[in-house]
Amino acid sequence: MKVNVIGMILNNAGRACFDGFVIDDNGKPLPAADSLHMLMMEYAKVMNGGASDLAVASREVLVAKPATSAA
Repeated sequence: MKVNVIGMILNNAGRACFDGFVIDDNGKPLPAADSLHMLMMEYAKVMNGGASDLAVASREVLVAKPATSAA
C-alpha cells in the first residue's frame, strides 16, 4: 500500500498551519503543500546526519526502544 503522506497530514492537521510557513529564496511564502514538502525534506536530511535551519530530529524517533524477539 502506498500513502500520500503530505495529503494525509494536510487533511488531518489542516493547511493553515503550513500555509506560508516556509519562505522561498525570493521571499515569497510557499503554499501549504510546498511548505510541508520542504519541511519533510529538511527533516530527512537531519535524520541522515545533515544540518538544517528548519527541522530537528524527532525525540520520539531517536529514543532507543527495547529490542523485541520474534520467538
